[in-house]
Amino acid sequence: MERKKLKLSKKGKITIYISLGVTVVALMFAVYKMLPGETTPEIPDTSSVTEYIQGKNPTEVQSTAYDALIAAIDSENQEDQAKYVAVNFVLDFFTWSNLTARENIGGLTYVIPDLRNNFGMQAIDEYYLNFEEFKKKYGSSGMCEVEKYEVIKVGQSKFIYEADKSAKAIDYTISITYKSKASGMPTDGLKSQTVITVLPIEGRYYVAGVDYVNK
Repeated sequence: MERKKLKLSKKGKITIYISLGVTVVALMFAVYKMLPGETTPEIPDTSSVTEYIQGKNPTEVQSTAYDALIAAIDSENQEDQAKYVAVNFVLDFFTWSNLTARENIGGLTYVIPDLRNNFGMQAIDEYYLNFEEFKKKYGSSGMCEVEKYEVIKVGQSKFIYEADKSAKAIDYTISITYKSKASGMPTDGLKSQTVITVLPIEGRYYVAGVDYVNK
């Protein structure tokens, strides 16, 4: 089983744990220093750090999940707010059919605001690395698209946010099913399950960690 975990800290560092069997490699590096011409993530343009922006051209499942999040906010249902932040992130991050370019990272609006750039840079160099190659080969309509999801486990996380160590993070284990597309991008090797760590910050919930699991 392969596991890859991205953890974000207030100091702008990202720790990646990669393990294959009993081998564990830990890498830590500081904030990216941009080089001329280097690809940078598109950061959501928000007037408030507590505003969640829906992505362009959402799929039906994305629209339904986003509406559920807004309903949870309107009704002040914190349990559903946290859950649907995790769900919306998963749907946006793993659906590429409505993204325009490699730097157009899905789900950044749900990441802790002051860590979005670091998270986006990591995604560009890791999970989105071959985005342009796949888009050229299969076209936008043939790109991967999450068709179904299921929250299969919810539990308290061990994640501690340096800016507010009293905040209790929640881990959501979510399974992913991709839409089958004739002559589309192969999905057999894509992530089928992920653990999303969500953290409460100033009355809203944000993604603080992503743990990929391939079985």
